[in-house]
Amino acid sequence: MLAGRLNMNTHEFDVMDVPLPEPGPGQVRIKVEAAGVCLSDVHLIDGTLNFGAPEGGIVTLGHEVAGSIDVLGPEVNGWKRGQRVLLKGGERSPDMSKNTQEKVSKAMARGFGQQGDFELHLGQRLGDLE
Repeated sequence: MLAGRLNMNTHEFDVMDVPLPEPGPGQVRIKVEAAGVCLSDVHLIDGTLNFGAPEGGIVTLGHEVAGSIDVLGPEVNGWKRGQRVLLKGGERSPDMSKNTQEKVSKAMARGFGQQGDFELHLGQRLGDLE
């Protein structure tokens, strides 16, 4: 499967072959049908925006994605194959209080410190879908 990935050390962007994800319990796989390029993606590529690179220094960019569910994992109820979905751009750490100043430091956006969505298929937790 193809994914748009950035080497954070060299700032080289390339389309690479990556394994096709299989959804686990409480997850679905999304067939990506549209992906927006955010200015933050451009700034990561040109080096004006930087963050701690994940292990290996290569990250899949993207956090503006829509598509449809193509595979349901075990323990998934209320969703169906072919259903159109939008993905949230990020998430908060599970231990993060909604009433503290820690929000900024513990917020995680796709393509920033965790793998993003510029892939043909995505494995996603149900809480990430709209």
